[in-house]
Amino acid sequence: MLNFTNIFYLLLSLCSLCGGFQLSAAEVKEAQPAQEAPPTQGAELTQTPPLSETIQEFHFRGRQDSFKLTQRNGQWSLGKDDVSLKPIESFLPALLAQLTDTCPALPPRPDISIELKLPDSRTKKDFFLAERVMQEGKHCATLDGHGIYALPLHRSWFVGDRRPAQIRLMNSFALGLSEGRNLEFERLSGRQATTSYRSVSKDFFVDQSFFDRWIQSLADFRVDSRWHPAFAEKATRSLTLTSGSAEYKFFYLPMQLWAVQRPGVFWLEIDNRWGFWQNFSDGLIFDPLHERLTLIVNAGAEERDRVRAIAQLGDSWSEGIRQALYQVLGRSYDSPEVKAQALRALRKRPSEQNLSFQIELLSTTSDPLLLRLISENLRVRNPSGPLIAEELFPGERQPLIEQWISWWAEQKK
Repeated sequence: MLNFTNIFYLLLSLCSLCGGFQLSAAEVKEAQPAQEAPPTQGAELTQTPPLSETIQEFHFRGRQDSFKLTQRNGQWSLGKDDVSLKPIESFLPALLAQLTDTCPALPPRPDISIELKLPDSRTKKDFFLAERVMQEGKHCATLDGHGIYALPLHRSWFVGDRRPAQIRLMNSFALGLSEGRNLEFERLSGRQATTSYRSVSKDFFVDQSFFDRWIQSLADFRVDSRWHPAFAEKATRSLTLTSGSAEYKFFYLPMQLWAVQRPGVFWLEIDNRWGFWQNFSDGLIFDPLHERLTLIVNAGAEERDRVRAIAQLGDSWSEGIRQALYQVLGRSYDSPEVKAQALRALRKRPSEQNLSFQIELLSTTSDPLLLRLISENLRVRNPSGPLIAEELFPGERQPLIEQWISWWAEQKK
């Protein structure tokens, strides 16, 4: 074994992608420019010309695409497009290495074959990425590290996508988490802004501010790098987004980056700006009061515990709190005492949305206590409005209810 192998490792570590790759020490004989004699022991890499200057042409043949990179006057091109060798630079030493190990059992076709045209010869390497093996003739090398999955499989590695890469969200979508839980979202009525969605999952209360930002990051999606789908096997967490008939799969990769596999796209795509998703843990995606809100909507829990949980909300407010209170008040079968406490909590937030919801409740509620509390809440906005006292008979309450409904209709004009 030549000591040059150690220098070869150094080169790979310097130019590797996101963790890089390297050849097993027992499987590399030499890595050198085709026209250069093998460097002597301890040779400096800086004494050799850049490897790309010894290559005249790359020919990629694979399951996904077949294309050539050609060089003219120092400029590389793919068809009519000028391109950079950056996506393939870290693989150049491996492409020029001489392999000595025997080959394991391999599939009949490689993921990609790369043939290099050199000044006086040609050399070709076959890559089996799921098996992490590089083959040349009867000899092979085992490839280590994550960077091997970034080997170009398609011309888009060099020229990008011909059409803008997009993640399309319909009026509703579902998000499946690794643990088998599903979150559902709907676009807010009358709003066309991409991020105007809210959770409609009755069992989960999400952190709406996080999801507003998360949904916006999907709308702003860009491709910073592409990777072989076998890399997804290294993911520590996954998500599935279903929007209409389209299914997007997301993977949390070892480099603390998220990748997506879009419908009809074989490889993974990474947007470097998705780092704020972190590991999509419960503490990140759910409302900080998720456990308390879950108790509040649990009709089977002790009434006093649910009433106390609402009272403990104090002045706190979030989309999750709103959903929990609305869920309780919208049930015909739920406890009047719990509903009454929910209305007391709503009184602290006389927003248009909350007032409109309580106006609707007037038509579906017959409990005297709840009707009184609703009218008290409405009087925060309209102090001269009628109080629906508990001692009134049903026939006396109805005209007052209609007054409130008419008043709100005037406010909406």
